[in-house]
Amino acid sequence: MTEPDATPPPIPYVPGPTPRLEATPPVIVPEPPKRGARPLAFAVVGLVAGLAIGAGATVALDGGSADPALAAATPGVSPVYVTVTVTVAAPTTAAATTSPPAPPTTAAAPPPAATIEDGTWTVGEDVPAGTYKVTGAGSNCYWAILKSGTNGRDIVDNHLGGGNLRVTIKAGQDFETHRCGMWIKV
Repeated sequence: MTEPDATPPPIPYVPGPTPRLEATPPVIVPEPPKRGARPLAFAVVGLVAGLAIGAGATVALDGGSADPALAAATPGVSPVYVTVTVTVAAPTTAAATTSPPAPPTTAAAPPPAATIEDGTWTVGEDVPAGTYKVTGAGSNCYWAILKSGTNGRDIVDNHLGGGNLRVTIKAGQDFETHRCGMWIKV
């Protein structure tokens, strides 16, 4: 009995056009980072320093330290000294004297402004009573003097239009102004 031949049969030649083979771009595989003793040494030093800080101890990694095995495990590493000082505040006692709290102060209300901008203002509270003027108001300027507390339903006087305007307002009135500019007390 003969053993089968391990070589495959030859591929027959077939005449005709030669098939085109497409070239594939090379695949570049990055080289993994080299692992050395230096990162390990930094990790060991960091761990020891962290433990020393937590324990409040002084550590020297210079071959003559308290842990020679650790110093021997980190050749070429400069000595590292860590000193931790913890200060604890003394507790306060209940017998300590304290001054009574200052009475609350209420700030005096600021004086009413001597100028008026767009909005509705209560005379005597928001703005002082008196005569006000505006110079060069546009044609869309509207102002109204209203009886206070009527929510704008009781109009004493009003005006729509521009120019150099002047109004006199008294306590117990509201003054409403829109698109007139800055009213200045005369």
